[in-house]
Amino acid sequence: MEVARAYAGSHHSGIYDEVFFNKGVKFQYPPTALLLFGPLRRPTLNGLSWIATVLTAVIAGAIVRRSLQRAYPAAERQNLSPWLDILTVVAALSFYPLIKAYTLGQIQSWLNLLFASAMLLWITGARATAGAVVAIMCLIKPPYALLFVWGALRREWPFVRTGIAVVAGGLALSLWRYGLGDHLAYVRVLSYIGRHGEAFYPNQSFNGVLNRLLFNGSNLEWRYYEYAPVNAFVVAGTIAAFIVFVALSLWPPGKDTAGSVLDFSVVSLAITMTAPVSWEHHYGILVPIYAAITPEVIARLPLGRWTLPALAASYVLAANYFLFTNRFAATWLNPLQSYLLAGALLLWLLMYRTAHRTHPAPAR
Repeated sequence: MEVARAYAGSHHSGIYDEVFFNKGVKFQYPPTALLLFGPLRRPTLNGLSWIATVLTAVIAGAIVRRSLQRAYPAAERQNLSPWLDILTVVAALSFYPLIKAYTLGQIQSWLNLLFASAMLLWITGARATAGAVVAIMCLIKPPYALLFVWGALRREWPFVRTGIAVVAGGLALSLWRYGLGDHLAYVRVLSYIGRHGEAFYPNQSFNGVLNRLLFNGSNLEWRYYEYAPVNAFVVAGTIAAFIVFVALSLWPPGKDTAGSVLDFSVVSLAITMTAPVSWEHHYGILVPIYAAITPEVIARLPLGRWTLPALAASYVLAANYFLFTNRFAATWLNPLQSYLLAGALLLWLLMYRTAHRTHPAPAR
């Protein structure tokens, strides 16, 4: 980000041609992201990232309380203790992907906060404001625009209208500041990353699994200036995973869950899992997702008696860092390095089953 910002400050165009393609610096964000972060310097960004991380945990506490109030009758929630909020905050602040984003000085800390805020706004019924928040996320990370496709399919028009308006405004400012050429060049950047991907083990996506399984690229060493080589099988598998999971997630669930925070979570997680590059810290969005859906999953038991063990296994896999799995990097057992993706997949299955089974309608 700093390299791109410095170049953009001294040149009118050519950010991606120079920074990404010529210098090989892995600046993978759109020009609109520079609008948000261009004026800020490292000490300020570090402080804001710390605040964002703590606020994400606090918002998760608010989400879990509201989710409990919706999943259970009033008689069963009269004794909700303030310790529930404290426990949620502590759990969030010990959630590895959330903290990893902060330790990297990563823009994902802000995205985690924005995502948690959007979920809380959704639960409280402020759909239009949630759309504005998701739009800001899109200006930093365009794949989240799929949430507006989901919103249109669910006829959540205040969410969609407000979001599109904010995206359009941000894009107009970015075009005025950086020009059309850099925006078109960014499309080439996305295409390049999509064809190559990353084999480095923190890439917890289907692309990462396939690259490592085929020993296609560096598994244990971060390469600053190169991606994995293009492999037709990896490209096909990445595209297939995206089509399958996104299509299933966009497919309307039962009437009692369509447009709910559970439905929102299903498609959000699918977007993350199927991206060509989904680093460990990108899964910081799981903090508010677990807070939002756990009460409903427990109340509805989508896998019967296996629901609680599956939910617990998902959390353990997603919340922790298992360094020992790197011992299998050079073997056919290296899919074990993708334990975070496995936890996310298990959670996605639980949410999908909960959303698509017939249940008595809960409060939304």
